[in-house]
Amino acid sequence: MRGSGPTPLAGSLQAIEDYVVPIRATDAQRSCRDYSVILVTDGAESCNGNPVTIARELHDVYGITVYVIAVSVRADEEASLNAIANAGSGGVNPVATFVRRPEDLVPALTSIIE
Repeated sequence: MRGSGPTPLAGSLQAIEDYVVPIRATDAQRSCRDYSVILVTDGAESCNGNPVTIARELHDVYGITVYVIAVSVRADEEASLNAIANAGSGGVNPVATFVRRPEDLVPALTSIIE
């Protein structure tokens, strides 16, 4: 499991903000409903964005928790993905979930959804 091409994590999180924030703002039940996003990636940011800042904004400003699942990433990319998970959870989930085998992806997603 290895993708190719750029990895615009900041752009992806910005798209989530652009999409979810207006929905959340008009949700009459938002005070009793959690909002979360699961960012599934095959690598660290490669498009010169700052996904940590956007993940922190999603969490701290808009109350949207960001979970990170990293699939078959290199060891040198783990720290930056952990930083996104930490910022996007307010420190509650300080590390990303790292999936090394295809059969571990569904259990990783399920553990977050539960």
